Amino acid sequence: MTSQKSEQIIKQAIRFSKKLVVTMFASAFVFAAAMIATYYITGSIPDTLIVEFYRFLGIEGGALCAIKITETIVDKVFEKIKEFQRLNGEKPKENNYD
Repeated sequence: MTSQKSEQIIKQAIRFSKKLVVTMFASAFVFAAAMIATYYITGSIPDTLIVEFYRFLGIEGGALCAIKITETIVDKVFEKIKEFQRLNGEKPKENNYD
């Protein structure tokens, strides 16, 4: 029962991160369009605002990447542990992510 619950929580987290990535791309597109319109209207661009906006998106994307890499490594380690236990004739223990 707990493994099904933990799998459901992981699937929800993955769906959330995919939504977040889509939102990041959409906001970058809207921001770029707004900066093009600003340049067209005023003839200048706010350099600091552009740098900081894309820096924020880069940090956010990097954090999502680090989370995904960590989840992948942890899942592979647990798979190896289960395989080792199976080869040694032990009953694999359930993972508790709670």
